[in-house]
Amino acid sequence: MRGRLPIVAGGHLLMARKHAAIDHAMRSIASAQKDELALASFSKRVTGPLGNRLTLADLPSPDTKRWVVRRKAEVVAAVRGGLLSQEEACRRYALNSDEFLCWQHCVDRFGLAGLRTTRTQFYLREAAKSEVSKIFQVAGVWTARLTAK
Repeated sequence: MRGRLPIVAGGHLLMARKHAAIDHAMRSIASAQKDELALASFSKRVTGPLGNRLTLADLPSPDTKRWVVRRKAEVVAAVRGGLLSQEEACRRYALNSDEFLCWQHCVDRFGLAGLRTTRTQFYLREAAKSEVSKIFQVAGVWTARLTAK
């Protein structure tokens, strides 16, 4: 009888746990939170890289080994659209944050073609040339100011 209280219902004596009501309430809250999370992820309207609607079910499998342009772009779109956080995406796909940020940068700067691995060196070279030319431009302005004085 330890941990149970007698309850009389309809003329019958029933035994119930002390914490049954609390357990039921906690399960109801957890279930509501789970339903709310599922509904939030279902109701989000995220457009994929090819213009289609993107849901969690449409994302690449967590055990993906071959990362083609479309899959990378879908993960980037999902994070930007709020289906996943960056941390969730990195954890789900075993990516480090630098790799994911590189994907985002490539999409921003070069579009979907920037996600092709065969063009990565080309794009990095172009970005480096751009940065170097900016440095020389700033240095040229700085040295021109020094010589003018």
